[in-house]
Amino acid sequence: MSVLTWIYAGEIESLLQIKSDPGNLSKSYDYSGYLKILAIGMFFGMLDTNSRSLLRMKRRALQFMLLSITQLIISVGLTLYLVVYLRLGITGALWSGVISTILVSIIGFLLVANNYKLVFSTTFIYLILAYAMPQFPGVFFNWGLYQSNRFFLNYFSTLEQQGLLAIASQVAAVFLLFTTAFRTAYDPIALSIMHDENRKDIYKNFYTTYILLLGVIAAGVAVWAKPVLLVLTPGAYHASYSIVGIMVLGYLYVGANNILATGIWLSEKVRFTSYAVIIAFTVNTILNIWLIPIWWAWGAAIAFLGGTVAQSIAYYVFAQRLYPIPFQYFRL
Repeated sequence: MSVLTWIYAGEIESLLQIKSDPGNLSKSYDYSGYLKILAIGMFFGMLDTNSRSLLRMKRRALQFMLLSITQLIISVGLTLYLVVYLRLGITGALWSGVISTILVSIIGFLLVANNYKLVFSTTFIYLILAYAMPQFPGVFFNWGLYQSNRFFLNYFSTLEQQGLLAIASQVAAVFLLFTTAFRTAYDPIALSIMHDENRKDIYKNFYTTYILLLGVIAAGVAVWAKPVLLVLTPGAYHASYSIVGIMVLGYLYVGANNILATGIWLSEKVRFTSYAVIIAFTVNTILNIWLIPIWWAWGAAIAFLGGTVAQSIAYYVFAQRLYPIPFQYFRL
């Protein structure tokens, strides 16, 4: 898929008709170049996901967290250098994510390399495809949910606004360390108790604990964003602290969605995860088009939050129909 994206980047660009701004002929973008950058990251992103999944399954939480911290440090450093110092805009933001993913995926692979061996099994291939293919459309739309606001912001606004969003996103990503730690604990436990009599109550309690505990941490990250950015960034980017809280709230929903989707993967009707992501992407795209020309970087952050909320509601509704779990969703 990475190779196909690279090869047909120009055709995809032409199909989407996003090469330039018709209202300003001097404002032209090389979107095929952006797609090629993302194509590079796609392969290493899948390798990274696979390595981290193995670490979670084997409950090697310390190594998992060290990988996450390493990626965050590299990504933040590269964003400050490429976006703020070199002023590369969306190109710098994309390369910071791709380079950090490449480095961490290599480290992750080395950590779990002894778990791999070359075996061909048609039975396993069938089982993998039967489970994975219904989720395949969701992979692309999920990427759009996370990245499309950068493209719209690049199209509608200025380099400074791209820098504000990129820096705010990196600071907010500190919160992902905590959501990742929670997910590292939840996934193996959720699988191990899937046949227990009181499993639904345990899933419900996990969700309640996540919202209450991580909600407090999210507030702390949002509060501390301002003094951190005042110290680490030039004056032109200090205003990004007010975007951090919006992004953190979005990440809070992203982490909760993993728990809310429990009923979907327990029912094995995983195509509903793709449905939920498509709904989220649609809401996110509408909000991007509507809000970014008005509020720029803040509009992009609100659009991301709106998409994650829509995804959360979709996961909850689908999961309750397929495998009801008494989450206190609307109360919390």
